[in-house]
Amino acid sequence: MHPRRSTFTLALAAVIAVLAAALAGPALAGGTAPLVRSAKVGGKTIVVDRHKRTTYVLTPETAKHLLCTATCLQFWRPVSAPKSGKLVAGTGVKGRLGRLSRGSGSFQATLRGLPIYTFVGDTKAGQATGEGIQSFGGTWHVVQSKG
Repeated sequence: MHPRRSTFTLALAAVIAVLAAALAGPALAGGTAPLVRSAKVGGKTIVVDRHKRTTYVLTPETAKHLLCTATCLQFWRPVSAPKSGKLVAGTGVKGRLGRLSRGSGSFQATLRGLPIYTFVGDTKAGQATGEGIQSFGGTWHVVQSKG
C-alpha cells in the first residue's frame, strides 16, 4: 500500500471512530433528551416542551376521549412524541409520560394520562396566554410541574 494512502486511511478511520463514540455516548449513558421540563413562569413552576413553550391540557379531555381534533389542532399543537422508546421528563416534572397515536404515524405526548399541547398564541418562551380559554368542549389549563 502506498504510504500516503495508508496515512489517509488511518486518519479517516480515526475520524469515524470519534464520530461513532460521540453519537453512541448519549445512548449508552441513557442520555435521552427530556421531552418536557419544568420552568418558572409568572411565579409558578410549570411544564414546558423542548422549545421552552408552555404546555396545556384541555379539561375534561383524556387520552381515551379526545376533544381537540380538526380545527382545534390549528390553534393547540400536540406536543410530539416519538413512536417508540423511553420518554424522559426533566427534573421537577412529576408524573408519568406516555404517548397516544394521532393517526398518520404521528404521536402525541401525554402527562399523567392527559394529552399535552402548546398554544399558537404563545409566540415566545415564558408566555401562558392560553390559560383559562374556554373552547373545543372544555377549558385550557397550564400544566403544573407537580401535578
